[in-house]
Amino acid sequence: MKIKLFAMDVDGVLTDGGMYYTEKGEVMKKFSTRDGMGIELLRKNKIIPAIITKEHSKILIKRADKLKVEEVFIGVDDKLKVIKELAEKYDLDFSEVAYIGDDINDLPVLEKVGLSFAPDDAVPEIKQVVDYVTSKKGGEGALREAVDFILAGNVATSHYVKLLVNSPKIVDKPWGREIWIAEEREYAGKILEINKGMQTSLDYHIKKKETLHVFGGILNVELLNGKVAIVHSGKSITFNPGDAHRLKAIDNVKIFEVSTPQLDDVFRLKEDYNRQLIPKQMKPIE
Repeated sequence: MKIKLFAMDVDGVLTDGGMYYTEKGEVMKKFSTRDGMGIELLRKNKIIPAIITKEHSKILIKRADKLKVEEVFIGVDDKLKVIKELAEKYDLDFSEVAYIGDDINDLPVLEKVGLSFAPDDAVPEIKQVVDYVTSKKGGEGALREAVDFILAGNVATSHYVKLLVNSPKIVDKPWGREIWIAEEREYAGKILEINKGMQTSLDYHIKKKETLHVFGGILNVELLNGKVAIVHSGKSITFNPGDAHRLKAIDNVKIFEVSTPQLDDVFRLKEDYNRQLIPKQMKPIE
């Protein structure tokens, strides 16, 4: 589906998040003219612009009036409620709604809409969940970049590839760390970095299938039947459901893993780090 409504936060998105005071105590905000053109482009392409903010700002009202934005909501604590009301008003599915926000009060909306954006200087919790992190900061053209992304094709699909260009999720492990590249409905991808001499648990999966490609170091793979495989850099190995295996780094190892999306499908048989093993009544697939 095409995006038909684009809602946006104000402070930290349309502005740089700063508040400027005159000696008389008046508050001033800086807006980007490029973002203003972005809003005009939305209107010209029949995409409804909407502004939703927790702040009460006369300056914002004047800015929205100049840009001919009709859907303006100020003093809002529950932004998701407003999005639901807008979707009902214009008879839209959430997949037809886009939103750009920069802080944790935007999270409920970002997780609900069809396409989500965050400026480059958004808080980490937001950058980890949105579909696209702009290269521009708030108040410096972040909205315009998001608009250009939509208008580049206004992608006619209800599912979007998550672009973790700026901040892939990093998960520390007892044996090293994981760097997550993709967590999608159809597949998952991550980089495993295993420190020299360290090893993972001996585990298997019921449904998950994974292929590992070693692109640094030498990997020792222990199988349940006692066999050992040595995988050198540039080589790959695939594990089907039920294939119990343990990975050990002969030296510092880097592995690219691509798998089916069953991320919680892990049953540990042997464990060096006091994590939970499978129940005794369960057995690995023969």
